[in-house]
Amino acid sequence: MMRELERRMTAPGFVGSTFVSGEKSYVVALADDFSYMDPVDRSEMLAPLIDVALRISDLNKYTGRDKPTVIT
Repeated sequence: MMRELERRMTAPGFVGSTFVSGEKSYVVALADDFSYMDPVDRSEMLAPLIDVALRISDLNKYTGRDKPTVIT
């Protein structure tokens, strides 16, 4: 899965591509390895980022799940 994600992120055309989550659109301006933590409100910012990340990574294709099996 990580190899596929890295392949997608480095493919021509990835930067500049658009992803939609709810009513908002996100345009990829830069693709690199990073970790992100919203210092103000994690839940508000992370929900759309997680949605976009799940679309890019195709996680449900690799795991066969559309939600966690364990919620803590």
